[in-house]
Amino acid sequence: MKQPDTPLWRVDMHCHSHYSADSFLRPEDFVTEAVKNGLNAVFLTDHDTVAGYEPLQEAAQGRLRVFRGQEISTTRGEIIGLFMRNGVAPGQRPEAVLDILHDQGALAYLPHPFARLVPSRLARRTIEQLASRFDVVEVVNARNILRRDDQRARSFAEGHGLLQGAGSDSHWGFELGRAFVEMAPFEDPDSFCAALRHGRVIDRQKSSYLLAGLNASVIPFRKAWWRWTRDPRGSVGEED
Repeated sequence: MKQPDTPLWRVDMHCHSHYSADSFLRPEDFVTEAVKNGLNAVFLTDHDTVAGYEPLQEAAQGRLRVFRGQEISTTRGEIIGLFMRNGVAPGQRPEAVLDILHDQGALAYLPHPFARLVPSRLARRTIEQLASRFDVVEVVNARNILRRDDQRARSFAEGHGLLQGAGSDSHWGFELGRAFVEMAPFEDPDSFCAALRHGRVIDRQKSSYLLAGLNASVIPFRKAWWRWTRDPRGSVGEED
């Protein structure tokens, strides 16, 4: 007798919360919006901190599977770590960041690699030099309004035999799930990679790039608020 198929997960691999300097999305609201938008799992990839992982995990209460990630500012642009055990301090060379990620058993995820409207993307020459050291390439980013740039990312991933991921790059609740991968359930990096190999990238809706400008405009106010509240994020490179 044939066993019933395991339901697939909808996984957003690139999300931000109010622990990022350019987002106001609190854990409780994050979970509500993610579930409403049909997501089963997310990687929380706040800018230069992993401090939001535990609050989001607590807020999820089993309604949403949360995995620890971080969007790390290197000297040549941004790199995302997935399945991280510890945070990584920003401002290091990309080679050093990749070493740290792999040494702790995390996966190296290349976000928005060819997004011309994202100044924080990793430098093109660096991408080419370090291609073999990445595990996953973000071939759809919902904030990348130039679809040709997503197509270039997909071609790059295919040309280098790298796994293909997707994320909303959400900073506001309504953005969650605008891009995701539909894939089999997973628990760790190995099962994630096996599931992603057979996953289906979904480009549901593009966000306006004006949102990024709005995010940037709130950064000075957020930093002032952190100073006033003694920085609730904790240490940027905080370890467990």
